Amino acid sequence: MINVTAGRRRTSTALMATCVSALFLAGCGAASTGGGNASASTTNVKKSARLAAMLPEDIRSAGKISVATDPTYPPFESLDADQKTIIGLDADVIRAVAARLGVKAEFKTTKFDSLIPGLAAHRFDLGISGMSDTPEREKQVDFVDYFTISGVALVRSGDALAAAAKLTDLCGDHQVGVQLGTVQVDTAQQAATECAGLGKRPFAVDKFPSIPDSALALTNKRVDAVLTDDVSAVNTVEQSKGGFEVAKMRFGKGPLGIVFSKESTQLRNAVKAALQELVGDGTYTDILKKHKLGAGAVEKITVNLH
Repeated sequence: MINVTAGRRRTSTALMATCVSALFLAGCGAASTGGGNASASTTNVKKSARLAAMLPEDIRSAGKISVATDPTYPPFESLDADQKTIIGLDADVIRAVAARLGVKAEFKTTKFDSLIPGLAAHRFDLGISGMSDTPEREKQVDFVDYFTISGVALVRSGDALAAAAKLTDLCGDHQVGVQLGTVQVDTAQQAATECAGLGKRPFAVDKFPSIPDSALALTNKRVDAVLTDDVSAVNTVEQSKGGFEVAKMRFGKGPLGIVFSKESTQLRNAVKAALQELVGDGTYTDILKKHKLGAGAVEKITVNLH
């Protein structure tokens, strides 16, 4: 049995990936570290003095939270048309949380596979980058879970693999793309091993630094399928302008979480409380509606699923 959890994900060279293909992400530039591009759903959020008092003194005094993210994963996070401002679901969620806590969110562009080591080294206060909450990751960091996704496979439009109902339907002479540092790497490798157990030829697993890189490989027929999550897949299909479709299979439903070092329990608890208030007053729902992601909503904000 394949034990999988969908979701990011990723590693990626946050800015270099934007240069891979104009079809998926156009242009290059340095990401904005400021709060910029706040939407109505975040600008209307009022500070709670009670919740602000929960913050660590150094963050409260600085008036900002440093937030690590890898902006190559729309609609969760990506660069706006100016190629500097970070936008997306995650950006809006963390800006709203920061506003409720009475501070600003200062974004730090970070490779996905550097996010957890960076938290351990105290290079930033928290991370939000479409990261799946998994038992393995919980050994190193804590999560405040805020969204739910499932795993899917992207294929070229009209390909027979669109009918694949399970991962082992990819067995045989196929190349399957995944993003480095993501749960999809283990998912693909486990499925390939299961192919061998079924007496079938294991498919090959190709690892790429970002979703745009893997999508380009799918376009160029270097791979036959790309494993990702259902939300990112919809965005990638739209960007492909008819070039891709989502295969029939679904696998590994699971949560995404905001990420904290194990030592940051005070900040973690403050963020959890703020986010729960945003769920209660409808701000969270408004943010998800803005991005057409209501299907992934949760009612209760939790710490560490496993």
